[in-house]
Amino acid sequence: MPSLLSSETGDRVLHNLEQFYTQKDDLDTKLLQKYELEFRVQTADSGASEQTLAVLQLLVAISLSNLANAACFETLQTVVSYISFAETHKFFSEEHILAFLRSERLLFVVNVLEARCLRAADASAIEFVDRHAVIPFLVSKLLGDTENAAWRSQVCSFVSRFCAVYPREARPEEWEMKNLQVLNNSVQFEYYCALLEVLAGLELRPDWLQSLFEINWQPIVDADERTQEEQIVAATQLCCSSLSKVPFSWLHGLVSILFQIYEPIYMLPEFDIIYRMSMMDLIAALANGPEEAFEVCKSFVERNPAVLGPELFVRCPLSLIDHPKAYFDENFANKSLISSNDILFACLVHLIDDETFFELMTQKILTTETLRNLPQDRLFVVLKQLSLYDYSTQYLLLEMPYIVSTYIVPVDRGMVNPELWSLKNDLVSEIIMNRSVSLGVWEEDLKKCLYEMQNGRKLRNVVPAVDVANLTM
Repeated sequence: MPSLLSSETGDRVLHNLEQFYTQKDDLDTKLLQKYELEFRVQTADSGASEQTLAVLQLLVAISLSNLANAACFETLQTVVSYISFAETHKFFSEEHILAFLRSERLLFVVNVLEARCLRAADASAIEFVDRHAVIPFLVSKLLGDTENAAWRSQVCSFVSRFCAVYPREARPEEWEMKNLQVLNNSVQFEYYCALLEVLAGLELRPDWLQSLFEINWQPIVDADERTQEEQIVAATQLCCSSLSKVPFSWLHGLVSILFQIYEPIYMLPEFDIIYRMSMMDLIAALANGPEEAFEVCKSFVERNPAVLGPELFVRCPLSLIDHPKAYFDENFANKSLISSNDILFACLVHLIDDETFFELMTQKILTTETLRNLPQDRLFVVLKQLSLYDYSTQYLLLEMPYIVSTYIVPVDRGMVNPELWSLKNDLVSEIIMNRSVSLGVWEEDLKKCLYEMQNGRKLRNVVPAVDVANLTM
């Protein structure tokens, strides 16, 4: 805990607060700001000084009186955040804290609890949250109000982070989320989805959680355009984040509703960029998700092949495409690694991830002549991708000796770009450590290269035998 020792500034603040509380002088806000700054930067480890506790006592008294103002609350929040919750109770009762929690001072309490529970792991603060069911209260607050107030995102963030660290004390079984009418209000709906994400990530989930994922999502389809747009973003985020946490059967209904919205309009010129980005996020998540999710995604793409544009193509497994050769001939046969723009280059590199597409590439696109004419940044991206699979590594070692001998085996001390150095180190390491193909005539040279790159010096005339399993990564 930061040092809360006495200071000259603290004496001046104490005097000014006493004068202000007795209405003998105005509050010196600049002095308070200076005190806060000094207070925050102290780093020694000790408890609160008597001076600090005296300042705290006056700040609490002012905050509970009709003299309360923003400057006092800000300083009070800073001081309380660095003092144990138990010490705070000497001047600031639990009843006062709970009253603030239910007032416009909500964020003050949340900020203090965040500091004490999450940054300081203060047992008394954590016990307070548990004993007074603070998290269930905040959940009800988030889902009860319909106004898009500024406090919402900060409160939701605190709830999420607290649950991740103290799931039992968050009392998720007491969250009042059942039978809520949130689908007609985009603000409530956004936080409903965010809280479902939190619950989905818990190891011990409430028994009723599945029913919340399987509600009737149809009102999203029937909502007005603005409400629907905001709901789609929240619902898509919920699907994407929950795919790895809950059974896909829980999400199937919501995914179907989202595709029902997307399918008739995704090709229209006025298709909103937010819709487009959300749709791509959803398809990419499903395509890389469990088997059931993949099949639903594949069915949608088969009905709507135009949806698989370059930006989405690079994010999806190539098994999504049923007829690789036809797809390759239509989209990539006449493309070049050299002249392509960045997104097309990324698509061509992605083709290496599938053996069938890779073999099609070797006929014309992926040749020694092409690689030797690539700029180094693109060359090593391609080589790194080739090193990730047995079939492409074998092709590289057997069919591209010039590339191996010129760009991979020698350690280029003139390579000053750290990203290129890292790419080369990674690709050589991949070939030696993770591939199950014979390295043939390249084995000794590859080991020398990796040893030199990882040890930062050249080997002498006699190279000791290198045990691959003991190479430092």
